[in-house]
Amino acid sequence: MSYFSLNHSRIKKAMLAALAALLVYPAASGAGWGGTVAHAEESGTSQSGSVQGTTGLTDDTAAGQIPTAPAGDTTGSQVPAAPSGDPAGSQEPADGGGSPQSPDDAEVIAPVPNPTGQEQVEMAAANEAAILADKPVVISKIFGGGSQNSDALYKYDFVELFNPADTDVNLEGWSLQYAASSAKTDSPSWQVTPLHGTIPAKGYYLIQEGGKSTLLGPDLPAPDDTGNIDMDNKDGKVALVADTVELTVLNPSSPAVSSVVDFVGYGAAPSYEGSGAAPTPSAQKTLVRKAEDPILGTGVPSVIGSDAELYGNGWNTHDNKSDFDIATLGTFAPHNASDLTPLSVHADADKHTIRMASERDISPADAQFAVSVVTGTLKSGELDPQDYEVSGLPAGLSVTHAEADPQSHQVMFTVGGTAEADVTSSVELNVVIRKTAVTGGAYNDSRTENGITLENHTLQIIGDVVSNTLGMTEPLTAAGSFAIRIRSGAAKEGPLADTDYAVTGLPEGLQIQAAGDTASNQIVFTVSGTAAEPVIEPVQLTVVLKASAVMTEGALDSEPFTGIVLDRYRTPVQAGEQRRAELTNRIKESNAYYDDPETKAYKYGTDGMAASDAAFYRGAPYLMYEDLGTAIKIPEGWKKLQNVKTWIGGDAHIANVGFYDDKYGSIIFDLNDFDGAYIAPFYLDLLRMTSSLYLTRDSEKLALSDGEIRSMAADMLEEYMQTLQSLIGNDSKITDASKLDMNHVSDGFTKTIMTKLAKKTQLDQLIKWTVPTADGKHSTGVLNVAGKPDKYRAASESERAEVEQNWQKYVDSLEPGFVQTSLALNPDYFKIKDVAVRIYQGLGSIGSQRYNVLIEGPTSSHDDDFLLDVKQSFKPDMFNNAEEALVDPYDAYPGGDGAKVKTAYAKLSLDPEPFLGYFNSSNKSFFVHKISPYKGDYEDASGGTFKTKESLADYVGYMAKAYAYAHARSSEYPGDTFETSVISQVYDGGDWTAFETTLLNLGEDYYRQVASDYELMKSDLIGGKLIDVAGLADLALKGACRSGAERRILISCFRPGQAGVHRYSGPRRGVD
Repeated sequence: MSYFSLNHSRIKKAMLAALAALLVYPAASGAGWGGTVAHAEESGTSQSGSVQGTTGLTDDTAAGQIPTAPAGDTTGSQVPAAPSGDPAGSQEPADGGGSPQSPDDAEVIAPVPNPTGQEQVEMAAANEAAILADKPVVISKIFGGGSQNSDALYKYDFVELFNPADTDVNLEGWSLQYAASSAKTDSPSWQVTPLHGTIPAKGYYLIQEGGKSTLLGPDLPAPDDTGNIDMDNKDGKVALVADTVELTVLNPSSPAVSSVVDFVGYGAAPSYEGSGAAPTPSAQKTLVRKAEDPILGTGVPSVIGSDAELYGNGWNTHDNKSDFDIATLGTFAPHNASDLTPLSVHADADKHTIRMASERDISPADAQFAVSVVTGTLKSGELDPQDYEVSGLPAGLSVTHAEADPQSHQVMFTVGGTAEADVTSSVELNVVIRKTAVTGGAYNDSRTENGITLENHTLQIIGDVVSNTLGMTEPLTAAGSFAIRIRSGAAKEGPLADTDYAVTGLPEGLQIQAAGDTASNQIVFTVSGTAAEPVIEPVQLTVVLKASAVMTEGALDSEPFTGIVLDRYRTPVQAGEQRRAELTNRIKESNAYYDDPETKAYKYGTDGMAASDAAFYRGAPYLMYEDLGTAIKIPEGWKKLQNVKTWIGGDAHIANVGFYDDKYGSIIFDLNDFDGAYIAPFYLDLLRMTSSLYLTRDSEKLALSDGEIRSMAADMLEEYMQTLQSLIGNDSKITDASKLDMNHVSDGFTKTIMTKLAKKTQLDQLIKWTVPTADGKHSTGVLNVAGKPDKYRAASESERAEVEQNWQKYVDSLEPGFVQTSLALNPDYFKIKDVAVRIYQGLGSIGSQRYNVLIEGPTSSHDDDFLLDVKQSFKPDMFNNAEEALVDPYDAYPGGDGAKVKTAYAKLSLDPEPFLGYFNSSNKSFFVHKISPYKGDYEDASGGTFKTKESLADYVGYMAKAYAYAHARSSEYPGDTFETSVISQVYDGGDWTAFETTLLNLGEDYYRQVASDYELMKSDLIGGKLIDVAGLADLALKGACRSGAERRILISCFRPGQAGVHRYSGPRRGVD
């Protein structure tokens, strides 16, 4: 956190005080690397701990540290100075409660003499250098279970600090501060634990807080400082402060408090730094900051046993939500200042093999291997023998030279000598880099690194596959090459005969030619030709080099070379200035129906489409349909499938499924956005959803590979098909058997959110969105416009009239029986009580006219009113490219596009809520529905997102079921024709593997296109280059209209794609 500035007057004063009274104390003793590993079984129990207001010294601090006490400091300096009458600083300090806490039997340690003036200056300079390097000390681990739970991982709460800088930082006069912060309470009252020691460069510092010595859990490693704060194990906030002055603000990161070095809000804390609080820990789970990968420069989990364990927990993007992980049993360990982190060392990926030229002599050309030293700063030049250890070399062979290069972070070892006995088999070598090989940092000797091989001399051809660029340039056309570098044997020069090698796995119709290169001792293989069938999956090839492929006398055939892949055809990503110009034009045209620059800035900015590639995808669904036929080439065979059209969602992505209530008031999980729905082939939803999985992985920063996402997408498609198959021959699609309610969702991530949301009531919703009564327990019947400026704005006179004057049309669009029953309860049922303009909701919908309307319910009480969403409707995006989307056409939907959305909602859902309706004003069409008190999605999970692969997979599985049920029940074919047609032609007909693989390929390839488009457009979106309000006159118009006092120009009062302004509709990609 960059709050700490040495230019601040209070910090300068603190530094001066430190120079006047700085003491050096012995470092606390600690366990070796790895510490005490958490061992308790996770029980899921949690208690809300009390927060006590005392801090002080325990046996650990009294025995090893003699902090100074402030005296005569009336200026409020942040670092305690030694009392004037006690230059040695031996006086005991008073804690926050005014009484020292020093045990009677504590050993008295004589203080170390004051440092010299020069030492003081050097230490202060080191502190300043560390801070100014913009790598301040960070809070690396937080555990609050020790003070509350009998089955906690440790007996004591603790906070661990990490110093990412290259210099030690003296923490004398600093403090750790904690305050309660949860969904119910956010306290400005902070408890303070003063700090007194030094945190080494690249090292840790352990602060023990409240706890119970009687707990079964292990003790912590010897803490470097001790306090008595009882921290909550679920929610709270912790600050590292460069003074001991108690904070008085709720959130010291906003606005920034200059003395705060780092700040973390966790769990349900409303105070945090960045986009959200860190994940929720527990008595069995610890909050752990990610490590910074020194090669990739990214944050990675620092799990024990992984490479990242040795990187140090220093990843800091100033975003609590993304900077921390949850660590469980055996995956982490707390560290103190005495712990030394082993250097992180790896064998070089290319130069890890040395070879014998004969049974006893090393090959001069292959006598070197290299190791990469990932952490620490290497010395420069030749290392001393005590700086490393190489073991495993046969007697007679040894390291003759070790050269360190701090720029490449490598040590190059040269091996020489003559073996005392024949080397008849390969030997694995081991390397340890000593801590003396690096300069600075709290590092220990590296762990033993293997992966280095001394190969024996042999006549069998040995080599390595050193490059592989094989791939399909078209589904049937192959190109590219791969090379094998010969390590034992000498390659021929020029083209090889077919008998010099054997290749297996090559698809029918393709050929391979090989040629030798004596200069590089490589054989290069080139693939060409036309495959008999499209290559839609990567193909594994193997190659055997025959003895005749080399010039070595007596050579033997090689073993099969593997790891050679002919990649599938991948749709080329369109990029560059032409693509940028095309996207710019398409986005402008699709948003030309409104001219509010503020709204466009929000939609395009970092809170909208520029937030992530997933947000870009959600904010511009029309781009996918416009890319059909170019970036997305639907197979011709799919277009010939019979009876596979149905009502599709149209804008399928993972945020467009979620929770709401049916007509009986029961919570369900289902599709929740029907704006873009219409009749088209079922696979368009599945394709769009497949791309969405990769984009969700990116935006939620899930550590999942493309292969894992592809596997999850395959499971999704399989679940969809099996669900469709289960509906054949029965009426389940129109019964509760196909309703994903509490009875049909199993325990897991999705059910947990569902259970949480089901506790909400209609009154809860009203209190949230209306002005509540003074006691906060009731609604006043007025929407809280002033209290929610980021959600509402007041409706203008003309906007309110647009709703009120057409409201009876809406009521008339409802089911007559529902209206009659409701009016019998209350003649004022449906009467409008308030109207507000809803702003900034739904990325793709931002810019369309949207209202929240509060209406009278069954009684005159404000507590049973209903909140309705009134949203402008348009022709679906798939009509931008109707020919490729195979959309059933319509010029004007009966009743307008609002009626179309109502129809889609009713057809795709089971037992839809009864407030579904629509109305048309003079120039717009609106869809109306009730806002459910259960409204939510995956972002309502604990922590606000997916945390694991399993949680995402659970949600995706139910999403697949929801789409299968929706597609089946909304099909306009008779009976189970749709389900039978899809299953017979796609799933059971022997073509499922090809269909599934092709759909997965299309989804994955389009994800790469979207990710590229996002990066291409991000700076323009943020920079306002797409806000073209001033240039709207340049677009082709068919008349204009103005909306009352707002006088906003509405181009033909319709969205592009309707009469007036047209989006891309074919090769021209322009405005008609």
